[in-house]
Amino acid sequence: MVLCFGIAFLPLPWSFRSFRNPDVANSYLATLWQVEAAALGLTLVVVVFILQTVHGRRQRPSLRDLAEKIWLPALFYSGLFGIGLIAVVLLGGGHGAPGGWAASWALLWAVLPALGLVNLFIQMLHAIEPERLYRRWLESIEKEMNKHIEADVLRRIAYNVLKTICEDSEVKLVGLLGSSLSPNLEPIMASRAGTVTDINLRRVRRAGLISKETRVAETHDGDTPVVCVTLGDRVGEATILMRLARVIHQYVTPRRAFKIESAPTEVDLDVLLDDLQDEALRLIRALSPRAYRRVNDVYERLLLVYPKTWARYKQQLVGGFADGLYLIEWTPGRSISRALHAEVEAAIASADSNIAEEALNLPIRVAQQAATLDPPAPALVDEMLNLFVYGVGEAARL
Repeated sequence: MVLCFGIAFLPLPWSFRSFRNPDVANSYLATLWQVEAAALGLTLVVVVFILQTVHGRRQRPSLRDLAEKIWLPALFYSGLFGIGLIAVVLLGGGHGAPGGWAASWALLWAVLPALGLVNLFIQMLHAIEPERLYRRWLESIEKEMNKHIEADVLRRIAYNVLKTICEDSEVKLVGLLGSSLSPNLEPIMASRAGTVTDINLRRVRRAGLISKETRVAETHDGDTPVVCVTLGDRVGEATILMRLARVIHQYVTPRRAFKIESAPTEVDLDVLLDDLQDEALRLIRALSPRAYRRVNDVYERLLLVYPKTWARYKQQLVGGFADGLYLIEWTPGRSISRALHAEVEAAIASADSNIAEEALNLPIRVAQQAATLDPPAPALVDEMLNLFVYGVGEAARL
């Protein structure tokens, strides 16, 4: 916006020849103003057209992403600023206004939306093609699910680090369900509701070591410090974060060990997975193995995000692939595993050899890649082999 209006006030001597006469320039700009307004109105028509085109589609992408893809916001705002610029010049604002350089700059700026409008129609026709919309829909689901999966992996990595620190400093890591342990120690409450985004490991370690040195357990019926939350936990106001003897507070300030921020709004993982699973089941019922393979490719990349993220942080995916930090936790891995079992069952029941083959090939492909990673991911290999055996068992029962 500063660029649009500020350049008109630069004392530049150049201008179009016709704009050296203020009266002629005034006439041109008055007409240009109407043309600019019409172009802006045409842009709005394009917006409505896009909405009507994609709204009825089941696999519709984010309208915001689609608009940004074809540069619609940039074109709209440049046209809006262009109308404002012409109004400023007509009112005498700018160098040489209503003629001279200011009028010439207003014309040059007006050319940008005009060229952009031509490009907009070209990009729009490409963007709303069914194949492109479908591909973008799959990409958007994969992108959002990747965020959930990586957040889950980072949470588990952070838990392992916190667990090691707690064990070294004789602090119990019990989770939210164990907040009633060590009742003789003072609870450290959350001051607000939100998500635990950071835990100061140095403070936790120091609290445990000082508690050990001062023999807190001997004076509190054997109770030792406990940490009741891990990174990524959602807590309410007054949720117990930690239990610690009051005498230790003067050395540690335990409340500062936990950073709680408002939970960001995000797309529900179950909604994304349900959409992907519904599409896979639809393609299975339609007996479309080639299209079904495209959905399985998305599953394949999602599954391999787990070990690759662990490897990026120099750690290995161990334990159960679908295991969470808590016994009753429903993890992204467990949700994906459940969806794949249902799809394998539907593919085998379809009695189409190509569909069944594609369903059983997915776990084999993932297991092969997981086994060759550095480091390998035995937990994912086991999960995929179990899925394959389940599919073979379903086929044997038919």
